[in-house]
Amino acid sequence: MKIKLFCYLFFVVAFKFSFSQEVQNFVLVGENGITDNIKIASGFIVVKKYPTFYQRLDYKISSSLILHRTYIDSTLEILDGGYYEYSSNGIIFLKGEYKNNLRQGKWFIYDTLDKSNKVLIEEVFEKDSLIKTVNYDTVKEEKFDRTKLKDGEIEANYKTGDAGWRKFLQENLNIEALTEKTNKSGTVIVNFTIDVFGKLRNIHLDKSVDYFIDSEALRVIELASNSWIPATQNGKPVNAYRKQPISIQIDDGSK
Repeated sequence: MKIKLFCYLFFVVAFKFSFSQEVQNFVLVGENGITDNIKIASGFIVVKKYPTFYQRLDYKISSSLILHRTYIDSTLEILDGGYYEYSSNGIIFLKGEYKNNLRQGKWFIYDTLDKSNKVLIEEVFEKDSLIKTVNYDTVKEEKFDRTKLKDGEIEANYKTGDAGWRKFLQENLNIEALTEKTNKSGTVIVNFTIDVFGKLRNIHLDKSVDYFIDSEALRVIELASNSWIPATQNGKPVNAYRKQPISIQIDDGSK
C-alpha cells in the first residue's frame, strides 16, 4: 500500500507539470483536511486555470471524481459556473450553476442506480431562492430521436461528420502516456454544449473513472472545441447538447 500511494503521488506530480499551463495547484487531503502526509491522505484537490474561470476538482485517491466546482476568482471564493457532485461509483448525482455564489437556473438530481442515469428531480432557482420543483417520476419523458427531426431542424455535427468524429477521438487519445500514470480502465462520459457558433461549452463529466483517464478524455474533447457545425431550428442556430462515452482500456500487466 505504501509503494502504491507513493507511485500515485509521483505520477500526479508528473501529470501536474506536464500540463502546467492549466494546473495551478495540487494538495493532498486527509480526514482532518489538507495534509503533506501521503500515508494518511484519502483524496486530493486539483485547481485548474482557464482563460475566464477556475476549476476545483476533488478526487478520491486512486478513484473517481467527488466534486467539481467553478470559480471566477483565483482565491476560489466566488462560485460562478458549473457545479457537479458525484456518487461513489463516479456517476453524476447533482448538476447546476452558480452566479456570484448564488444558485441560479435549473438544477438536476440524477438516479445514480439507473443505467440511463435519468433525472429524478429538477429544481429552478432565482438568486438562490427555490421557485419551482419538478418530480420527473410524474412527468412523461420525451426522448430525442435524431431520425425524427422537424422541418427546419438540423442536429449539431462535427465538421467531418460522425465518421470523422470517431477518427478524431481514436487518433488523439494518448493511451500510451496513460499507461505510465494509471492501471485503471473504464468508460468516461463527457457532457458538453455545442453553442450557436459551433464552439464547445460547459464541458464536464457525467461519469468519472479516475483523474488521469478523466483528464485525457476531457483534453481530447477540448481539442475539438472549434470544430463543430451548430444545430439549427427554424433556420436559426441554437445550442445543442451531447454526451460522449470514451472507453479506455489499460493493460495492467497482470496477464
